[in-house]
Amino acid sequence: MAKKDNQNARQIDLTSFEFVRACGACHPGGGPAEYDRTGARYDAYAADPANHIEPGGENGFDGDYFRSRWRETGVLEADCLLCHMPSYDHGARNAQIAMLNFKWAATAGAGFARVTGGVADGRVPKTSYDRTVFLPDGTVALHLVREVPSRNCLSCHREPDWKKKGASYSTRTDVHLRAGLRCVDCHVTGRKAADTRIRGREIHETGKGDDPTGLVRDDLDNTMRTCRDCHMEGLLKAPVPLHRGLPPRHLEKIACQTCHIPQRQVKAALLQDSTVFNTTPRITASGKRIWTFYGPAMEPWNLYGEASAFTAERQPLHVYEPVRAWYKGRIHPLNRIYSIWVGLLAEDGKTLHQPFMKDLFMMWKSHLEDPVRRYPELALIRDDNADGAQEIDRPEEIRGFLKAVTEHLRAQGEPLEERRAVLVSGPEYTSDGAAWNPLPFAPQPWEYTPYASVFKLNHDIAPAAQALGTGGCTDCHGSSAGFWTRPVMARPFTGVDAQPVFVENAALLGLSPVGTAMSGFRHEILIPVLFYGVFGAFACLVLVLVAYGLGVHRGVGETFTTDPEMRLHLGIIGVALLGPAVLLVGEALLSSEIIGVLGRLHTAVGILFVLAVLRAGAGSRRPRGANVVSAAAGILFMAATGSLLLVADSMEIRQIVFTFHDIGAVTLCSLAGLLIVAKIFRGARR
Repeated sequence: MAKKDNQNARQIDLTSFEFVRACGACHPGGGPAEYDRTGARYDAYAADPANHIEPGGENGFDGDYFRSRWRETGVLEADCLLCHMPSYDHGARNAQIAMLNFKWAATAGAGFARVTGGVADGRVPKTSYDRTVFLPDGTVALHLVREVPSRNCLSCHREPDWKKKGASYSTRTDVHLRAGLRCVDCHVTGRKAADTRIRGREIHETGKGDDPTGLVRDDLDNTMRTCRDCHMEGLLKAPVPLHRGLPPRHLEKIACQTCHIPQRQVKAALLQDSTVFNTTPRITASGKRIWTFYGPAMEPWNLYGEASAFTAERQPLHVYEPVRAWYKGRIHPLNRIYSIWVGLLAEDGKTLHQPFMKDLFMMWKSHLEDPVRRYPELALIRDDNADGAQEIDRPEEIRGFLKAVTEHLRAQGEPLEERRAVLVSGPEYTSDGAAWNPLPFAPQPWEYTPYASVFKLNHDIAPAAQALGTGGCTDCHGSSAGFWTRPVMARPFTGVDAQPVFVENAALLGLSPVGTAMSGFRHEILIPVLFYGVFGAFACLVLVLVAYGLGVHRGVGETFTTDPEMRLHLGIIGVALLGPAVLLVGEALLSSEIIGVLGRLHTAVGILFVLAVLRAGAGSRRPRGANVVSAAAGILFMAATGSLLLVADSMEIRQIVFTFHDIGAVTLCSLAGLLIVAKIFRGARR
């Protein structure tokens, strides 16, 4: 937005008047669409001769009145019917805004009258009222609802959300819409709200979530209903899942959406390049050609062209896995946007501004009209990766581009005495294409750069049968699982052929290749061997006892209680049975809550067993055989790795330590089982 006070037209970008014209379709009016920054109503202030406001004039370079026509257009008052009238015609309202008939927009949208003529065409709007909607006394009888229909919400939110987040808002992709839920069931307001920050009849604040880069009313973050409110507490009679076989830590560290949004089906932007001229078709607003977008697979995407071809109900299909990253202590599915743009860096190296996009557009436009005499350096820029879109990546391209930008800005009167043009790419900038420096502000772990957007994904929830984990732990922990291996773009254009560099999603989560390898090995090989190995060893032990032990040789049975070595090995198998056995059975039968209880029991029994072994070892004077010493060493190893798992919070450490812990369990149980069987056979022979 343009500042309120400016010295010349050069300093003015988007004025308040242009904001209403360009963005009023999705804003309900009131606030900056009705009042200026001093609190005066635009049309009343402009109509007062004492203020000397001329329609379309420079008006003292005031950002609220520069080249405005408030006196003729009127203002956009707050329109309650925009949300609360089910039959509201948003298309009719938007048409009036496009014709600069701000004051008449609500009348047309509500269907009170037919409006002809437009300020944009130099005609005074005329209204022909529909008498059927009026009562004899001149009042209107309206069908209004307290709870806003989802159709009215989506008239504004649907189109920007599929571009930014890949949100479809359709019954085909969202289990909640399929079940008949409405926006207001989660985005509660008024007396239905549970959060005291928004609860109240006249507060009129709507429950909201928490977007990483959203700055609007951050004080009201997370005032909406959450997944847990319904699916853990049973609100709205929602099914309460047991999450069978899922360790409780998963529910603490992983957002529900991470598993229940296994894929997106609508294309969303991954990269926004604001440096080259976009020549793709169907871009009706020529000024938007200064932006080039890339889709989820890092292929050029004619976003503005497709926006004019697709409708809000028919978005571009593109199936892909979302990126998963840490945000405020939990793993969330995100759409992270990478940005490339021109910055104006101050001499202090800390202050970074952006030139007006209109300047870059005019620079490119004049070059394309006369490429030989106007900024010939731009001719150096080529499509090095042959993907159909130019990119500025080679040092000679960067130097030529920045030279052209500097020359054009100086010609426009932009003060550059204490600033220089730089190319910003993600978290870095360069002034020559050779040396890259970090931006003054470091990005958060979940974002590419603090100068681009990050969107959490919350809609298009898949049914439970399609969620991650329904195929077992390897859905995420497998060596080839997308949870780890999904390619994440790290740098967009590198090398002589300007190819993107990708890293695995595991790196974004803080997991090294060693950690992912350990995770795959543990869940694909080690855990099945451990689980079924322990059960197999236990079954074999029972068979041996039946065949050779208790029933025939009473002395063998007594050794289970009298022989310390036998008790030691049985204790090892018993503790293991309380660990792997619990998980094996629990994966199909036990809820996450019970798994947590049994996991704590495994820990408690393990601790008691270690203490008993230490006490027995300290009090015994008998010589210790190799079997006892090796078993004791193994138990201490298990105790050490188990203790580390109790305190470690790092995903990397936990994946590695868990693997070694299970390797120790397999080894100990195997040795213990073999030694017990051997001892039984020896006793049977005696």
